[in-house]
Amino acid sequence: MIDINTIVIIENQLAWQNKLKVWIEPEKDMYAFFFRSYTDFIEKGIFEDYQLLVCDIELISLDELEPIYRRDRPIIISISNHKSPKIKQLLKLGISGIVYKTATSAQLMRTIRNALDGLATLPMELFRSLHTIPEYDDILISPKERSILEGLALGKSNKELAALLYVSQRTVEYHLTHIFSKFNVHTRTEAVMAAKSKGIIHV
Repeated sequence: MIDINTIVIIENQLAWQNKLKVWIEPEKDMYAFFFRSYTDFIEKGIFEDYQLLVCDIELISLDELEPIYRRDRPIIISISNHKSPKIKQLLKLGISGIVYKTATSAQLMRTIRNALDGLATLPMELFRSLHTIPEYDDILISPKERSILEGLALGKSNKELAALLYVSQRTVEYHLTHIFSKFNVHTRTEAVMAAKSKGIIHV
């Protein structure tokens, strides 16, 4: 009797989802459940006996992935390119593989089978690019927060930042509060110094 490996797939791009279905369905030892979001996955009920999670990098957060990893479930992340700042953090978390959405069926199935066998798989292009991914020491900064940090480094006031970003001063203050919290600092100068030391801004 064949042991069936249950695979949970979280994916909202129909073309890639259809490819996964076509490629996985012929495998006699695999059965896939598809969800369009992590919320959908949770609401429909987590399958405690699933063997593998395959998820789009943009559809799940590190906080959501961590409990899955702690349950010793291998995780494969699908990506469109290797520029996401999440990639280095995901590798630190201990995911089992990354696959491009341009992958062939052979590349995908090899990545899946390696994960099920306890092996990790990375595309060579991504492997070569890892040294160019900024090291942010696990701090994720949004584009708007980076713009504010750059403005702070140039000595801009909250009023000037608000005008530059087309937002209210209250919104700037809101972002500053989050920035201070992320860097564990209390002043604008400390935030700028921390951002520069981590290579987040270069003003």
